[in-house]
Amino acid sequence: MVKNHVENKNWREINPTSWHSPHLNEPLHKRILSSDPETGAMTSIVDLPKTTISDQILAANCELQIFVLEGELHFDKIYMKPGDYCYYPENSAHGKWRAKENTRFLLITDKTLEFFKPEDTSPDKRAKRQVDSWAMEWTNPLDASDPSKPYRQGLMVKVLHKNEATGASTHLAGLMPGWYAHGLEVHPIYEENYCLSGDVNIGEVDGGDGYTMTEGCYLCRPPGIPHGPISSKNGNVNFCYTPSILGIDYEPIENDEQYIFSHLRSYPWR
Repeated sequence: MVKNHVENKNWREINPTSWHSPHLNEPLHKRILSSDPETGAMTSIVDLPKTTISDQILAANCELQIFVLEGELHFDKIYMKPGDYCYYPENSAHGKWRAKENTRFLLITDKTLEFFKPEDTSPDKRAKRQVDSWAMEWTNPLDASDPSKPYRQGLMVKVLHKNEATGASTHLAGLMPGWYAHGLEVHPIYEENYCLSGDVNIGEVDGGDGYTMTEGCYLCRPPGIPHGPISSKNGNVNFCYTPSILGIDYEPIENDEQYIFSHLRSYPWR
């Protein structure tokens, strides 16, 4: 699976498209952040009108991950609110879909999404039907990554879901205000990041100009692309997905401290 390369794209810059399912009374409105043209795998921002409801319990033909950004999404008696996450394996029953209010969520699928009415409507034991990220403790970043040198203090994660067989990880990554990392990072796998809050500056990307990610910005970066140094003035929380544990090698870069401290000193306090 290879999704298209995206750097610092804000979902608000993407025109929504309607997606109709015969099992929902309202169309979904999605903004595709990145996708794989061969498999149909995609990461999207999805809007669901408050009148949306399914006629029966639904399942999907693909692995499905949802992180609620706004509103309230119901699967039967499970009420998903902002900050809640769920994971459903391929062909597993979700329940009846309903939006109590206008709802927006981040959606990740591993192939083209199609809903259907499953014969077996019992909950799949592999599913994570509701994970409240607000109730989770921040933990060691080594739970989701494997850097070639120690991190500075101030980086932490909340692992929402991990595939023990492949190491694939869906997690929140948090940076304390003033955190930074020297050098260029290089990963052997692709990574996806969606900025939930705060700021994170990347000095350079693949030898070109870098940028500052803020709320609503997204990247999907193929393996092997040098990027950095990284810094955050006000702190940051990113929603992250990697197809296995994130290996990190480091390369030196000229003007390393200039990139870091220029952002920390000149970017506005929020």
